Amino acid sequence: MSKIFITEQDTIKTELYVDYSGERPLAIIRPDRNLLIASGVFEGKNEDEINKFFEEAEKAFQERIQQPEVKLEWMLWRYWDYRTRMKLEKLATVQNPVTKTTEIDPNLLNELKVKYLLLDWSFTDENGNKITLKREGDQLTKESFELVMKMEPNLLLSFLAELNSRLYMLKTEIKKNQDRTGESRENG
Repeated sequence: MSKIFITEQDTIKTELYVDYSGERPLAIIRPDRNLLIASGVFEGKNEDEINKFFEEAEKAFQERIQQPEVKLEWMLWRYWDYRTRMKLEKLATVQNPVTKTTEIDPNLLNELKVKYLLLDWSFTDENGNKITLKREGDQLTKESFELVMKMEPNLLLSFLAELNSRLYMLKTEIKKNQDRTGESRENG
């Protein structure tokens, strides 16, 4: 049965494979069939060609994540309730100077999600010690927030993309995800 009320213990764990072999860490993203098909990139291709592409892409992904310099990293986020969502959207509302209308700035909203929703992560320093994120009340401390904002952009944006896909899922998408992964939003 679905859980209707959100509690402080409800979290979302986002995971990302990171390749540390280069000068900068690089997110390794599994090809998303639905996203790529919806983009029209396979227009004019038959089902066999599309299936072959995804079989090869999945094989390449699996081979890449097995490399010794690749590590699975994670971020743990608080799941937002209605009041938190409205608060963050209100804080991210800005006036468009061209249209003179108000709109939610998606970049500012993402920063606010980091500030208010990020609870923990797996990242370590150069000696392998876990870097602790500190909170003050319902948000990260200024120091912890600034540290997160200094992350390699491709990593933070990838984590936020995964978070956003989970925060904004429709009920049918949540059910499909639960069927596929066996996981639910409840307590992780």
